[in-house]
Amino acid sequence: MRGRQALKQSSSGSRPRPSTLAPPEWTLDKLTVLFLGFAVGAFAWCVGISVLVSWTRKIVGAGLLRGIYTVSSLATACFALEMLWTIIHGTILPLFSSVAAGLPEGVARGS
Repeated sequence: MRGRQALKQSSSGSRPRPSTLAPPEWTLDKLTVLFLGFAVGAFAWCVGISVLVSWTRKIVGAGLLRGIYTVSSLATACFALEMLWTIIHGTILPLFSSVAAGLPEGVARGS
């Protein structure tokens, strides 16, 4: 509430001080803990996923891994094609159809 009161008081034409806009509960030590927690979590995730992949390669055969890689590659390709389709039909075609709408009828149809 202190930030809102400062904004109301400063509405007479003067700009509010940046210190009054920041919430008082976000101090430097809490932001440091947040950043360190994120960094430790990211590091643990990277190490954990590497160990899991290494362990899985020892247990699972090469043929099954090749199949998993093929399925994941095909899924990624499908998502890429869907995104390309969306971009073409949502951005590029409407752009050219609006340009063609301003041309004479014979030119817009290509005849």
